[in-house]
Amino acid sequence: MAPHQLSSAAPAPAAAPLGCLASTDRYYLRVVRPEDTEEVFQFLRRFYYPFEPVNQSVNRIPVNIYQCSHGETIKEGLSLAAIERDTGKLIGVSIQGVATPEDDAEVMKKVEAVANYGAVKIAKSFEIVAVLEREADIWSKLNVTESLRVLATAVDSDYRGLGVGAAFVVASARLAADRSIRWLSVAATSHYFANACKRLGGELVHSVRYDRFVDEHGRPHLPVKAPHQAMTMWVFDTDDLLSTSPVNNRPRRQSATGA
Repeated sequence: MAPHQLSSAAPAPAAAPLGCLASTDRYYLRVVRPEDTEEVFQFLRRFYYPFEPVNQSVNRIPVNIYQCSHGETIKEGLSLAAIERDTGKLIGVSIQGVATPEDDAEVMKKVEAVANYGAVKIAKSFEIVAVLEREADIWSKLNVTESLRVLATAVDSDYRGLGVGAAFVVASARLAADRSIRWLSVAATSHYFANACKRLGGELVHSVRYDRFVDEHGRPHLPVKAPHQAMTMWVFDTDDLLSTSPVNNRPRRQSATGA
């Protein structure tokens, strides 16, 4: 089997297969299946973990799926894979699941557990997520108890510029809407992903600077390199994102910033 070709995927037919969420002449999107988990994890090890600013700053690349939360998230059945039509090759993934107000407390439990082992920098890499979640407080601002949260997105470097990332966001909104979840939320760790969220019409709710986390000598726990300066929380109204009409006649719900 060729590298990064999902074991469940045969060479793609001329037409996109049933069950795909979006398609172009080059690729289609579908939900990641449980049997894809290891293949997806290896894809993340190659195209996500080495370049994601926070993991890069603490030199953390998980060696197996059990060292990160992405395996559990995949089990929710809401993560997405981009598949090249002609070859069946995996060219992108978006790891996502349902987020709730209790998530920041769960992350803080992980922070404490990791810190107890003396891995302070790793603990801080988790803590910033909990801080962003708590301070963004999209739950009270939007008056909701859940959102579909995009946690990690990666595209094969040979296939960038094809609009795969944008297609993931729109398809994620469709998944959320199908489950009566009004809001899609994105925790963007990189400057580039934040810019992509802005271009797609996302609403910036909150940001937490990386240099906020320092030791007693003022040295950063998360020495993230430029141009990345902060982790940001974005939200998308799925009704607006999916609307193809020039004028959306459906009433907008209150925005996260009150606009």
